[in-house]
Amino acid sequence: MKKITLPKILLIGFYIVFTILTLGLLILSISRPQNYLSSARMGIQTVIFATLFVGIVFLWKRFSPYILSSMKVFLPVAAAYWILLYLISVIHGNAYHVVGDYEILYISALEMADGQELSFTHYFMTYGNNVGPMLLLAGIFRLSHLVGLNEFYPALFLSTLTVIGSIWAVGELLSDGGILFPVNKVNCIFAGSEDCVFAGEKNRSKNMRIPVLVFTAFCLPLYVFTGAFYTDTLSFGLGVIAVALMKLSLRKKKAWWLMIPAGVVTVLGAVWKITALIFIIAVAIVWLISLLSGKKKNVKNKKKKADIKEEIKEENTEDNKVEKGAENKETEGTTEEKYGNKIWKKAAVYALTVAVFAILVFAIFHSIPIYKDAKQYSNPTTAWLALGIRGNGSYSENVEFSDAVNELSSKEEKSAYIKAYMKEHANEAFSLNHILSKAQNNFAGGTFTCSDFTVNTSGHSILWELMDPGGRYYYGASGYAFSYVAMMYLLFFLGGICALIRLFQGKNGLPFMKVAADLSFFGLFLFLMIWESNNRQLYNQLPVMILSTFGSAELLLSGFNYAIIKK
Repeated sequence: MKKITLPKILLIGFYIVFTILTLGLLILSISRPQNYLSSARMGIQTVIFATLFVGIVFLWKRFSPYILSSMKVFLPVAAAYWILLYLISVIHGNAYHVVGDYEILYISALEMADGQELSFTHYFMTYGNNVGPMLLLAGIFRLSHLVGLNEFYPALFLSTLTVIGSIWAVGELLSDGGILFPVNKVNCIFAGSEDCVFAGEKNRSKNMRIPVLVFTAFCLPLYVFTGAFYTDTLSFGLGVIAVALMKLSLRKKKAWWLMIPAGVVTVLGAVWKITALIFIIAVAIVWLISLLSGKKKNVKNKKKKADIKEEIKEENTEDNKVEKGAENKETEGTTEEKYGNKIWKKAAVYALTVAVFAILVFAIFHSIPIYKDAKQYSNPTTAWLALGIRGNGSYSENVEFSDAVNELSSKEEKSAYIKAYMKEHANEAFSLNHILSKAQNNFAGGTFTCSDFTVNTSGHSILWELMDPGGRYYYGASGYAFSYVAMMYLLFFLGGICALIRLFQGKNGLPFMKVAADLSFFGLFLFLMIWESNNRQLYNQLPVMILSTFGSAELLLSGFNYAIIKK
């Protein structure tokens, strides 16, 4: 490593932790598999899946330049997949008599849409975090009834739309090294020189949407969850969609208006599930590091600008030509005036949209009695923190605690009980057995708890047979689903090793969105390790994980190419 800068120190430290973490999750997934799976089978399938995946990415990168324009191919394929996903969900059925909270949310939204009295007010007085999604779902149901449609089909249209949108967004974020700006209009941050930590890959495919679509389509839990209309499913992909819209806006001069839908999607994601913001926050952090990386170079550019002006003044006595010549040469080396001001203006549009839309949404919510009552009486946030400090941190292993909190009437009583409970069991939260069991429950469950959302019908649909523990094909399907997730951990680990090698060599920068996706996953890990343990909460981050998986594969292939060229 020729130069040690603060951005490189930060990224080296992060990737050392990240590789250790992902290796640990990989070992945990294979050595302690759930659903009665064998370690040998998990290990073999994970390696096979990873090898096939990297091979397919390699072949796609090799032959995709000979395929038609990305969108010309993607749009009809995506439309076909959209129809297929929609039809599978319709055939699967809308029987919502399932385990978990989905049934209550659906029935309550239907009652709210029809102007009826809510049957489950006590539920929302307990779990206030689900009032927002219920109200938004009620709005969709109400609009459906006004135009004479069954509420199931428009809501399903929205859910399938988020899936297709997230596929498009991941493909968009993978292109051009995943950077936020045009390569020819930015400073050294993305150029790959020794001072830089981020760079666009010269050989990166601009047509990654098709393989992203195919890889997403092979995730079996997706077909169970898409029609559920629950918090984890409704927020699916909204973080990556918001960032992809931002990227398009920043890369096109007159596309400031794209910041408006980006802001709207951000607020909706936060209302559905606050974890939808993790990726957006990670992108902001990486952007700040990139600005820190380019600070020194910008100073050099400013000095160069002053020298250029002096030279031009000596050679030309006409002031107007002097200023014009200096300006033209200045913009060749810096984006501070040519492009930077537009970036901040567009960022201001995004921030204003988020603020205005958030105020509007919560003003509407506060006008509804159930929302105000839930805020006053529901369980405090600390209840989910306390739930995660014993056993594997799941509800099933802490039923007594949950029941005790739910029986208390006031928020003050609940807070006092929770505080005493956390103080009593604080030591257990840091025990190795608790940490391992909680990590296993959160991250080593490839089915994303699909059994909570399989439809119990007399005929048993194919999805029930595949993803419900009582189904005929459950063992094979769950083994596949667990290996699907473990394969991603393996590529996360290998991608982290490649990132460290690059940083120590100091010759090439890192793909911007790869770093943001890795940081997002790390943030999700921290969140779920202090929150209630529930593998289902990993589902709505699947698009970010897919983004990181493709980024890792491309880093790995880039490393192979470099090794071959060096020989």
